[in-house]
Formats: sequence, C-alpha cells, structure tokens
Amino acid sequence: MAAKSPTELIRDLQVEVAVLAERLNPLRASIDEVNLISILGRLAVLDNITAELRKRVEEYERRGERLTVLESQFAEIKKQFEEKDRRWWQFWLGVGVVLLTFVANLTINLILFFARKPG
Repeated sequence: MAAKSPTELIRDLQVEVAVLAERLNPLRASIDEVNLISILGRLAVLDNITAELRKRVEEYERRGERLTVLESQFAEIKKQFEEKDRRWWQFWLGVGVVLLTFVANLTINLILFFARKPG
C-alpha cells in the first residue's frame, strides 16, 4: 500500500467535507426554521412572568390573611358597638322608670294629701 500524496489527501478531505456539509444542511435548515434563539428569548420572558405571578400569588395570600384579621377585628368592633348601644338604651329605660316611679309616687302623695279631711 503506497502512501498517498498530499494532493490526494487534500482531495479526500474535500470529499469528506462536502459529505459532512451535505449532512449538515438539513440540520441548519431545521435550526433556522425553529429559531432556537427566539425560543430561548421567549422562555426567558416566560420565566420572568412566572416569577412575577408567583410573587403576586404570595402577596394575594398574605393579603387574604390580613383581610381575615381585619374582618375579625371589624366584627369585634361591631359587637362592642352593639353592646354599647344596648347598654345605652338600658340606661335610658332605667332613667325613664325612675322618673315614672317618682311622678307616680308624687301623684299618690298629692292625692292622699288633698284627700285627707281636715280635722
């Protein structure tokens, strides 16, 4: 087997390069069609949007907890207000009963005073 001359080696390499280029052409066409760089950019945008949505969901959950606390505090204040209102009416009812009793007692005493016969 005789050694190949540099010219023959170069020709063999050129043939191999041509065969490899032929095989790579469909791959290049597929890559251009798919446009991986654009897809990677879109994935990065989607990652950012997903992170932002996660933050908003966590914030929403925290607000829900705070809202629950505020609702319970509002219910407690409303209950205290109703209790205060009820006690206020009880106070005025008591004042009314005391005044009514005083007027009735005064009226009875006046009737008894004028109903006595002198002498």
